[in-house]
Amino acid sequence: MSKLYNEYSNVVNDFRIFFSKFSNSKTLLRFVPNLFCSFIFAESITLSKVALTSFKSYDHPVLLDSVYKRISRTLHNSRFSFHSIFDSIVIDTLSRYKLSH
Repeated sequence: MSKLYNEYSNVVNDFRIFFSKFSNSKTLLRFVPNLFCSFIFAESITLSKVALTSFKSYDHPVLLDSVYKRISRTLHNSRFSFHSIFDSIVIDTLSRYKLSH
């Protein structure tokens, strides 16, 4: 089993740079990279586990319930669609691969 040595903050910063290509929304650039990293580092993809993982990353005092509510509001935001963001990510990723026969 291989172990990743990337720190949580480094991964979040890399996601923030990656998401800057797709949107200039402050919500996407500030919170969604942290949300994606929480999905990766959480033991399961239930909202409570993701909120707990995200909660551990904050240095300043914040309540676990407020993190849970923020995740819920972000996922149900009407201003942007995660489906379109996912499509943009897939198109960007697949465009980097070249077919060879």
